[in-house]
Amino acid sequence: MEKVRKSNFELLRIISMYMIVLWHVTKNNIDFTQTPDIVHLFLVIIICISVVHVNSYVMISGFFSTKKTTTWKKTLSLIGKTWVYKVVIAIILFLTTSNIISELELLKEFFPLDLAQSYWFINRYIVLLLLIPYINILINKLTEKQYKNLLLTSFVLFSVIPLLTSQLTISNDGFNILHFIYIYLIGAYFAKFPLEDNYHFKNFSKNKLQIFLIITFFLCVFFEIAIYYLSLNFQSSSNLLLQDIGTTLNNSIYCYSSPIVIIQTIAYFLFFKTLNIENKLINKIASLTFGIYLFHENYYLKKILYKPFQITKYFDSKFLMIDIFIIALIIFTAGLLVETIRKLCAKIPSKIKWIQIKKEKALQYIENI
Repeated sequence: MEKVRKSNFELLRIISMYMIVLWHVTKNNIDFTQTPDIVHLFLVIIICISVVHVNSYVMISGFFSTKKTTTWKKTLSLIGKTWVYKVVIAIILFLTTSNIISELELLKEFFPLDLAQSYWFINRYIVLLLLIPYINILINKLTEKQYKNLLLTSFVLFSVIPLLTSQLTISNDGFNILHFIYIYLIGAYFAKFPLEDNYHFKNFSKNKLQIFLIITFFLCVFFEIAIYYLSLNFQSSSNLLLQDIGTTLNNSIYCYSSPIVIIQTIAYFLFFKTLNIENKLINKIASLTFGIYLFHENYYLKKILYKPFQITKYFDSKFLMIDIFIIALIIFTAGLLVETIRKLCAKIPSKIKWIQIKKEKALQYIENI
């Protein structure tokens, strides 16, 4: 029988990508202050649960990439896939819409390394991919004690201090390569030193460990919600110091480098690590998820993507709580279909012999460099 690849982390990829879509539908399209109190609370809960999405993707990379000594093929593949989305979407919008993309902007989309405008994550992730072989040299030389000290020191320097000092002493908002490297190191740590081998958890059954991780995750969500509402109270104060503290606290729940968000991501990641799932459908859908990001986060497509849903009409409705899940699911499904079509089209050049020969020569040349 054909062996099915484990699906626990593939399921995590799917859920995290849905969280990303839900995050963008919610945070980028809805003014929380215009919604009823119960809807406002619900939206905050959604944001606080889904804030782990970016960190989880980077953590997966750390977990599975500790043995890699070269990543240039994956880097080129990612650049190529992103370039296809940029160019095809730009051409379609240029031909079918007006005032969305100009001729000059269309030409710029043909430049493969201009990724920052549409895809900040891809921009940082490509840099991380190029650094992975050298980071792994450090990882493989560290003892467990040295590794723990590195993670703890980095946690204080790049998570706790930026939060306490409003990014003034050390700046790390979670959107930079420094944060990506740190989260990669956490994922790699759990690959090298599994949690179940730690003396604190060695006697934990799988069920006890799962319960512990779920409780940890939702405690983090609770603290984030409490901090959010505390920040609103501080911001409405007449005291300037409290207002400043309130702004800092409010920003922290959206910050990927927040200490609470990092702990929450670790619990989320390790919970899926404990699962034992083998499912071909999950694996198939997971292989398409990155295309969903490239589809729905395209800079020009975003200008019209959400308009048909008319989200602003439902700000004062309790049905908004249901609508955002449905809208996110529609966009998620559309992204799956688009990525499926892209993959099918990508197979066509592989059947043309002279293209394959040129591709192999180019790859060989790059490898020799």
